[in-house]
Amino acid sequence: MATRNLLFQVHHGGIIDRRQNGEYVGGKTDVYHEPYDEDQLSWIEIQTIMAKYGYHPGDLVYYRHPSLRMHNGLKLLTSDHDVLSMVAALQDQQVAHLYLVSHSRTSVHQSSLHDHHVEEDVSEDEEEAEARRLGLNDPFWKEVLSSEDELYDIDVNTVGTSRSKPAQPRSKGVESQVTVDDKEPQSSSDAEDEEDEGRNQDRSGPRWPEEDDIGNCSDMTPSDVLQSPVHSGDEGHHDFKFPEFQAVDLEKPKISVGMKFGSTAQFRETIRRLNLNIGKSIKFAKNDGDRVTVVCNTPKCPYRVYGSWIRGQQTFQIKSINPRHDCSRSYKNPIVTSSWIADKMMPLFISQPNVPIKALADEIKRKWGVEVPKMKLYRARAKAQFTIFGSHREQYAKVWDYCETLKQRNQGSCLLVRVERIAPELPPIFQRMYVGLAACREGFKAGCRPLIGLDGCFLKGPFKGQLLCAVGRDANDNMYPIAMAIVEAELKDSWGWFIETLISDLGQQPEGGWTFISDRQKGLKPAMEELVPYNDSRICVRHLYANFRDAGHRGVALKEKLWQAATAYTKRDFERAMEELKALSQPAYDYLKVIDPSQWSRAWFNTFSKSDLVVNNLSECFNAYILQARDKPIVTMVETIRKKLMARYQLKREAISKWENTITPRIVAKLELMHDLSIYCTPTYAGCGQFEVNNAGRQYVVDLEKRTCSCLRWDITGIPCPHAYTCIVYSDQDPKGYVHHYYSVEMWRAAYEPLIYPMPSEDQWLTTTYEKPTAPEVRKQPGAKETSKKK
Repeated sequence: MATRNLLFQVHHGGIIDRRQNGEYVGGKTDVYHEPYDEDQLSWIEIQTIMAKYGYHPGDLVYYRHPSLRMHNGLKLLTSDHDVLSMVAALQDQQVAHLYLVSHSRTSVHQSSLHDHHVEEDVSEDEEEAEARRLGLNDPFWKEVLSSEDELYDIDVNTVGTSRSKPAQPRSKGVESQVTVDDKEPQSSSDAEDEEDEGRNQDRSGPRWPEEDDIGNCSDMTPSDVLQSPVHSGDEGHHDFKFPEFQAVDLEKPKISVGMKFGSTAQFRETIRRLNLNIGKSIKFAKNDGDRVTVVCNTPKCPYRVYGSWIRGQQTFQIKSINPRHDCSRSYKNPIVTSSWIADKMMPLFISQPNVPIKALADEIKRKWGVEVPKMKLYRARAKAQFTIFGSHREQYAKVWDYCETLKQRNQGSCLLVRVERIAPELPPIFQRMYVGLAACREGFKAGCRPLIGLDGCFLKGPFKGQLLCAVGRDANDNMYPIAMAIVEAELKDSWGWFIETLISDLGQQPEGGWTFISDRQKGLKPAMEELVPYNDSRICVRHLYANFRDAGHRGVALKEKLWQAATAYTKRDFERAMEELKALSQPAYDYLKVIDPSQWSRAWFNTFSKSDLVVNNLSECFNAYILQARDKPIVTMVETIRKKLMARYQLKREAISKWENTITPRIVAKLELMHDLSIYCTPTYAGCGQFEVNNAGRQYVVDLEKRTCSCLRWDITGIPCPHAYTCIVYSDQDPKGYVHHYYSVEMWRAAYEPLIYPMPSEDQWLTTTYEKPTAPEVRKQPGAKETSKKK
C-alpha cells in the first residue's frame, strides 16, 4: 500500500491563551515547504521544522488532534512515540497542524483563574498521570528507566523529558477540575498543563545533546576529516550538531541517536561490525531504499536500531536506538557471509591468494570470535580471487591490449597472439600466446651458455591448456627463463610453433648451435627433428629411466647401471657400464641400445655448451617457480610471472654487486670440491703445460694450455676436474683462472643487466583495434585416465 506524504501547517510566533479556550494568538501561520513520508517521520524531523522557524532547544511543539478542539485537542510532542501517535490520529488527513511555543513567551494569564472557584481534585495516581502526560507510558521508556545498565544510550529524541530537570509538583495537583457557575467540569488541555509545568522548571529549558552525549568527539576535528561548516549567519537558529560517522571508526564503531552516515551501506556495515565485535547476531527487519530497521536474531531480545534518510539531503541518520542485548554470545553469525569475508579479509587474500582454509578459519575466529563452515570459506576465497584476478573468461578479451602495453613498456619484446575463426561471422577464438621479454632474451644471449631446457606444464584454470617454457642456465648455474607460451595442448603443431617462434626470437645461433634438453614430451620430438635437426638434443635421464622402468626393467641394479652409463664422461666408461647392464638384463640393454647415446650420456656430449647436464631440472625449477600463477586467468598469470621475474632480476643485481670474486658462488663451491678430490691425484710434469696424473691406479693426461683432460670432464663442463686442479696448483697458479668465461661474474652481471620494466594497471593499458578473442573450448588434456570414484 502506498504511504502518505504529510504537509505541516506551522503556527509560530504566538502563545496559547487559556482565556480564549486555548486558542493560539499573536502569531502567524505558514505551510512548511517540504512534505514528509509518514513512514519516515520521526522526532528529529519535528525538531528540524522547529529550528527552521527560529525556535530554540527546549521550546514546545504541539499538534492538534483533528477530531478535537483547541482547548482539549493540543497534544505535546516530545518523542518518536508522540510522533507515531500524531500520525495515527491524522488517519487519512494529509495536513498536520503544529503549534510552536517559546519558553520565553509562555503566558497563560493566570489572572483569569482568580475569578473562578478552583476545586482541588488530586488524581489518585499522580505519578501515572504525569508519566502519561510526558509520553513515558511507552514500553520502550519504561524499559529504559528501569534499566540499570550504565551504558544505555538514551534517545535524544526525548528532549524535554529525560534530559530536563525533574518536574516540580504543582500546588493544585497534576490534574484539576475547574468549575464555573455550576457548569460541567472541563478538562484542561495538554498545552495548558505543560505551560504551568514549564514555569516551574528551569527557565533555561532542556539542553540539546552535547558532544559527550552523542559520541566520542574531540575538541578539534582532525585535518583529514571533512565536517560540515557551522552557519554563523543563522541567527536564532540552533540546529542539533549530530556526529557524522567517519570510516576510520569502522574497526571499533560507536553509534548514537542522530548520527549521520553517507549511505545505507555504510550504516549497515557499521551495525554489522558493532554487533560482530560483541558477538551478537542481528538481522535487518526492514531494509529498503529509504529506511533500515535492525533487530536481534534472538527472539524477544529488545535490541533495535532504526534509521532513515533526511529529507532533501544525501544523509542517512539514526532515528532511534535500543542498544541493550539480553541474549548470549553467538558463535555462528549469519552476517558473516562469504562476500563479507572476501571483503574484510582482502588484505590477507592479496598477500596469500591461496591461503589454506584452516588458516583462514583460524584468523576469522581470532578476529571476530565466530566459526564459519568450510564451504563458506571456500566460496569466500573464490570470490576474493575473482576480485583480485578477474574472470578467466573475460581476460581472454584483454590479451591484445595487454600485449601492446607490455611491448610499449618493454621495447623489443616479442609477444604474439594466435587466434582461430571457425566462421567469418563468429568472433575469433583464442588459441596461443607467445611471451618473450626483451630483457630475458638479451640477458640470455649475453650472459648464459647456449643451453635451452624445454618443458610444459598443465594450467589449472577452467579452460585448461598448457604452458610451454624455454629455460637456460646463468653463470651461477641457476635457472634463467627465456620465453614461454600458452597453448591448447602439447601437440606437434603447438610445440613446432613455440620452437620456431623461439628460434626466430633468439636470432643468430652461436658457434656450435643451441643445445636443447627436454623430457621427450608428446609432440616435441617430431617437432625438433623437423625444425632443429642439426642441433644438439638431450633427453632428461630421469624421464628416460621412468620410461625404462615402465617398460618392465625394474630393480636397483639396473637403475644404477643406467645412471652410471649416463654420467660416464668417456666412451670407454659408457661401454663398460652398458656391458655390465647387459649382463644383468638383455631386454634392458636392448631397450637402451636403440636410443641415441648422444642424447643421454655425457660421453657423447659436445663441448660447446659447457654443460654436463643430464636431467632437465632447469624447467622443473621454473615450473615450481610459477606454481602459484598457474591457476590464475591468462593475463593475470602472465603478469604475475612478469612481476616475479622483474623482482628476481633486481635481487640478482643486488647480489652480484656484493659478490667480491671473479667467478660465481656456485662455481667457487664446485672448485672447493675439486680441491678435496685432488688430494688423491699425483701429477708428473712433462713440460709445455702437459701433465701425467695418477689417480687410483688410472692415468690421465692434462694439457693446461689447451685446457683439456683425458677424462673429458674439464672439456665438457669448463670447470677444472680434480686431475687438472692438482696440476694447476702444482704450477703455483690460481684454479679460478682456468674456469671458463661462462662462469665469470662478468657474464653473471651481463645476464641480469637488462631491466624488465614495470607495468601500469589495466585502466592505463593501450586500447587496440583488434577484434577481441573469446575463450577457447575446454580441451581434455593428455595424461592419466580418470578412474571412477569408489563410494
